[in-house]
Amino acid sequence: MIEEMYRLTSQLSTELSGPLAELLDSASRLGRLSECLVGSTVRERLERGQGWADVAAAAGVSEKSARARWNPQRVRRLAQDVAPSALRRTTGLPASARLGSGTDMLVGALRQLPGTASAAQVATAAVRAGLSFDEATRALAGEDILPWDRMRGLVEQLGGRSEDLHFLWQVALQASSPPPASVEEAAGRLAAALRGMLLVAGQPPLDEVASLTGVSADRLEAILLGRCVPAWNTVAALAAALRTDPNLLRNLWDGVRFTFSASPHHFPRGGFLLG
Repeated sequence: MIEEMYRLTSQLSTELSGPLAELLDSASRLGRLSECLVGSTVRERLERGQGWADVAAAAGVSEKSARARWNPQRVRRLAQDVAPSALRRTTGLPASARLGSGTDMLVGALRQLPGTASAAQVATAAVRAGLSFDEATRALAGEDILPWDRMRGLVEQLGGRSEDLHFLWQVALQASSPPPASVEEAAGRLAAALRGMLLVAGQPPLDEVASLTGVSADRLEAILLGRCVPAWNTVAALAAALRTDPNLLRNLWDGVRFTFSASPHHFPRGGFLLG
């Protein structure tokens, strides 16, 4: 958003002697972007503990006027008006979860993060992650896959857990990780990948997933937290319920099994609990 404001400001200087319609359109868009950015900043300050009286004093208006100007519903509408189509939040299970590429899956998961609800939030997250607004929106649209250190920063600033999207980022780039050093590490990678798949699927309730897999919601929760490593057929059933290819997870599950085989115990047919 900030980058777009700079672009429009620069564009205005060249349109002053041009058609009036173009000048007015650019000025109008710049005004909406500016108001959206201010509204987002006010909301953030309120969340940090400042009160409406502080906002009103800073703006030089009455508290009633401040509340009317920057109420959450109005700020949300402003953000929706200026949000690029690529940032529209998806709901339910996207078709890309089953039919799309690794990039589609990564984008599907990114769009479920809390900070993608509006362009204003994305702009704030981008700045905090050391990215331009254009870099962030291109990543969220699947037009560019950022290096992991930058993608990780963006994910975290958008309110996500980077470990949950790392596997999807690897799938998008057809990359892989070094072998896990322990059973716990291997199990954690599998659990994080499954949480990422759940994001791609639109974060359906565990009860709904349980009804599709025959696995109880409590056991699913333990699997997703990495406290339980299930048998392969359970992993495959879970992936299928989320409309993802189970084969994507096979190497991660094998990593748990191979690491476990280095211990003095036999890998249980039905999986095992950690800790």
